[in-house]
Parts: sequence; C-alpha cells; structure tokens
Amino acid sequence: MKALARFGKAFGGYKMIDVPQPICGPEDVVIEIKAAAICGADMKHYNVDSGSDEFNSIRGHEFAGCIAQVGEKVKDWKVGQRVVSDNSGHVCGVCPACEQGDFLCCTEKVNLGLDNNTWGGGFSKYCLVPGEILKIHRHALWEIPDGVDYEDAAVLDPICNAYKSIAQQAKFLPGQDVVVIGTGPLGLFSVQMARIMGAVNIVVVGLQEDVAVRFPVAKELGATAVVNGSTEDVVARCQQICGKDNLGLVIECSGANIALKQAIEMLRPNGEVVRVGMGFKTS
Repeated sequence: MKALARFGKAFGGYKMIDVPQPICGPEDVVIEIKAAAICGADMKHYNVDSGSDEFNSIRGHEFAGCIAQVGEKVKDWKVGQRVVSDNSGHVCGVCPACEQGDFLCCTEKVNLGLDNNTWGGGFSKYCLVPGEILKIHRHALWEIPDGVDYEDAAVLDPICNAYKSIAQQAKFLPGQDVVVIGTGPLGLFSVQMARIMGAVNIVVVGLQEDVAVRFPVAKELGATAVVNGSTEDVVARCQQICGKDNLGLVIECSGANIALKQAIEMLRPNGEVVRVGMGFKTS
C-alpha cells in the first residue's frame, strides 16, 4: 500500500513509499483510513530534505476510518464500525499520569502517525491500533456518531484541545469575554468553542498575513473583533474592547513567546491564560 513516511531522526523530510499492509494480531484492530487531517507539525517536515534514507515512521496522527479487521480476542470492536483514533499507540500504564487516566502526559507515550513506530499512521491506506493500548486505554478509539462524516471526525483531535482549554482547564462561565491569540486551526476551533459556550466578546489576535483570509473566517466562526498584532498595540486594543477590568481569559494558540507575555499583561487580576500552542523557538 502507499504511505507518506518521514525519513531521518530529527526534522526529516517526507517521501511517498510502498509499505506492506499491517498484519492484525489477535488483540489488534486495523483501520481503513477514510480521512486524515494535516497538522502544523506535519507541515514542519513536508518540504524538508533530511538527507537520509533512514525510515522513521508513517505520518498522519489525526485520522478517522472504518474498522477493516479485528483480532480474534477483540470483544469491544467489530468490522465495519466507523471510528476515530486519539492516535495513542503505546503508554506505560503504570506512571502517575496513566494511573489517573491522563495518558496524554505519559512520558513513555508513542503516538500513531507522529512518533517513530511500526504501527503506522493516517497518511496511508490502513493503520494498525495495537492491542496493548486498547487494553490500557479504552478510549484510544471512539465510534463516530451517525451524522458525523469522516472529514469532520478526523479533526476531533484539535477540536478536543479547544474544548479542554475552555471547558476544562479554564474556569469559563457564560457571559465572559475571551481573547484568542493565534489564527491556526487551534485558534479557530477555540473561537467556535467560546461562541458555543456563551462568550460575549470573542477577540481574535493575528498578524498582517491573516487579514485577507483568516480574520474573515474567524468572524464567520463567531469572533466579534479582530486585532492585527502587526500594526496594533495588542494589549491596549484587547483591553479597550473587553474592558481592562473585565478581561479574565486568554487562550494562547500561537506558541509565540511574545504572545504569552501579551496575554499575561492584558488580563485583569486573577485572570487566566491557557496556553494551547507550542512554539519551536526558545526565545
């Protein structure tokens, strides 16, 4: 089968290759991929020449599909079910994070379609979900509800990040104002989540490059105002829109260090910053 794979150990490049179809073990599930989303992390690698022929992994960690095979010992899943993966391939199962069910924070976690592994990823025809993860983490797979298509299900990974940031991490209450910094998928999903949960002012902060496309999209999704960080004083403008003593929540999705500084400065006392974005620069 065809697969898009990464080569090299660090920020290696991608190549389309032929690989064997995964073999389903007695406790495994094999998914036929129907849709796979492209993450910003994927784009970091796409046009890079690693200069290496050393295979790293099949890519694509945001995907949905239909179960094509189940092992003879699998009881909870059946062929034909429409499913979305949370991309977990391995966790230790014994660390404090795993014992609390917070598998994302396991230091031994291996992600399907992202980390070096032998199970595969979403940028291929089939991906194997190993039985070891299904025994430890029962929500490594979710059945897709009727009425949700594969394309929408494939982006549940970043949507869940937006939900967690506003609904779980933040002490958000309907009627609050929210500033969202960053106009990528995480930022735009956060705008939608803030609107659904009853925010009043939803201010999106971006850059000049966002004016033509991403600012209009943000407004369509629920943003009540946009701030151009390339030409405006971000802190002063956000405080002007929301009120200096009223701004209690900033969702920082850009990963830029300057954005985190701005987020802290614009908040009222006892306000919250939830950082969702992760940058690649240290200064």
